[in-house]
This record gives sequence, structure tokens and C-alpha cells, in this order.
Amino acid sequence: MRVIGRPIPVSHRGSTREEGRRRFGLSESAPVVAVFGALAGARSLNQMAVEAWGARGPGVLHICGDRDFDALRGRVDRPGYVLLPQTDHFGDALAAADLAVSRAGGTVWELAAAGTPAILVPYPYATADHQTLNARHFERGGGALLVPDGDVDRVPELVAELLAAPQRLGAMRESMLALARPDAAEAVADELVALAQGAR
Repeated sequence: MRVIGRPIPVSHRGSTREEGRRRFGLSESAPVVAVFGALAGARSLNQMAVEAWGARGPGVLHICGDRDFDALRGRVDRPGYVLLPQTDHFGDALAAADLAVSRAGGTVWELAAAGTPAILVPYPYATADHQTLNARHFERGGGALLVPDGDVDRVPELVAELLAAPQRLGAMRESMLALARPDAAEAVADELVALAQGAR
């Protein structure tokens, strides 16, 4: 068996921290936490983020999904907290963050390719609990921490600890890059070509 990861859109790769922060109007020097909850949004992550950082805290780039956006936007009242329902510039969002708080679906491979350290909160009802398996893989590899959805209230404290430990974040970043499979799309294509040629 060969592990090749998940193909990543080319548009989600190659951005820089400076480009990402300019894109979203974030400080070039202050710490930034990104909160990603998948396309539909993750209610537990969304609620945790606005309660923890909506009035004060680090810079936040929060992509909350369309479902919860209207309910959340009235609860954020400060500069430095950017709340969006979605973005066409996810590569810039990945690059802008010092640390991400995220579900653990396919986004984990994009976080890894960008070298973004993460606190992963798996969706507890995912098919075959695959998000927990994803999160454990990246936790074992040193690039992420796994927090069960039922313990999401622990996340703000962990974020504060990690932002106060730049050396640890740097080590996590290197681990994420080591775990990444940025060439997954090319590997899939090569395997398909080899299969087609073998079938002739």
C-alpha cells in the first residue's frame, strides 16, 4: 500500500505570510489564529471562537461557513478579528496564520502543505470517525494537537500556550511540512497512467 495524501488545489499553495495578511487586512506583526470549520461551518468551533476572542485577544481569521455567519457577526466587535462566511483565497488564509484551529477532514493536508501548526477538533460523527484518525496522524507526527469536540472549551488555553511558545510553534511547523504530501495530485495521476498502461 502506498500513502499519497489528498490532492490540494494549486490555488491553495504557494502564498506567503505577508500576502495572506494583506489579503485579509491583518496585522503583519501580531499573532494570528485561523479558525476553519469546513464549508458548512462547525458550530462548536464557531461558538468557542467568538466567545473566547470576539471582544479581545490575538488576531483572528475566522472562516465560519454560511450557516452561522449572520448569527455570529453581531458578536464580534473589535479590529483584528476578521469573520467571513467563506473565501476564494484559502491559500492566503493558510499562510496568514501562526496557528489554526480546525476540523480534521481533508483540510489537514492543506494545513500540512502550508506548514500551519494546528489544534484539530474532529467532527465526532464523521464516517468511520475518519477525522479522529486524521488528527491522530498529525498529532503523532508532532504538527498538531488533538482536542475532542466535547473538550472544545480547552482550545483557548491551548492557543494561548502555543502563541507564547514560538519555538514550539516552529517545531510544529517543521513537523507539518515533513508530514505534507504536496505532490498527491501528481502521484494519483501517475498511478492512474501506470494502471492504464498495464491494462493494455
